[in-house]
Amino acid sequence: MTLILDIYDPGGHAIPADQVDLIQIMHAVETHQELSISLVKNITGGLTGRYWLIADFPLSPAMLVEIQLLKQASEWSVNYGSLGIARDSAFNERLLERVIEACQRDAEWPEEIIADPSGMPDSVAILAREVVKYRRF
Repeated sequence: MTLILDIYDPGGHAIPADQVDLIQIMHAVETHQELSISLVKNITGGLTGRYWLIADFPLSPAMLVEIQLLKQASEWSVNYGSLGIARDSAFNERLLERVIEACQRDAEWPEEIIADPSGMPDSVAILAREVVKYRRF
């Protein structure tokens, strides 16, 4: 098994991030908890935008998760989509393609809320197709 736990920026580049921080995000997403705004701001350098976590890590399901860091006036918020988690055998390529398609659409937020509303780059989609599959763990 290839182990991967990375977060990608709107340009398709892996952001150098502490693995412990990424594991915290993974755990929050798996358990449907709120993400820490300060944690996401720390990882992204406080730049609003859409980011994609790709993980295939021991004792967790493989996943593609979109994380959105937003700022309106002085109010920060962070959202995530958890449909790309390969929790059971019902998760298949067709479902993953729907998640990728949704992630690749440009967002319709104004620049005051999000610096870069661009959708997920093709390079990140290719990696997600290689990595995010159901497996027994």
